[in-house]
Amino acid sequence: MQSIVILGAGHAGFQCAAALRQQGFTGGVSLVSDEGRLPYQRPPLSKGYLLGQTSAADLAFRAESFFREQRLTLVRGLAESIDRQAHRVTLQNGESLPYDHLVIAIGSRPRRLPVTAARRRR
Repeated sequence: MQSIVILGAGHAGFQCAAALRQQGFTGGVSLVSDEGRLPYQRPPLSKGYLLGQTSAADLAFRAESFFREQRLTLVRGLAESIDRQAHRVTLQNGESLPYDHLVIAIGSRPRRLPVTAARRRR
């Protein structure tokens, strides 16, 4: 049996985990997130949620029961290192996760240019 560790529980990470099960993958799937909640939709967070049109519960991709039923393990933590030779991810809390396949779906953050003109245009 193979195991897959997915770093990142945003849209890409969640969809990867769900698609693995939909396509019949029966091995272990661990979804690593540094947030203390179920994977949730980010775009509505910046729109409907902030306008008070959507509740926090409505933002979750699926209910907690979905993760249990699909045997998707939610791991709370932040990846600190990847040992590609040993096929292990080490989290900041010291936990080590073995994997046969690793998916890095951590997304991105905008970077501000360290230029005076860029700061004026906010």
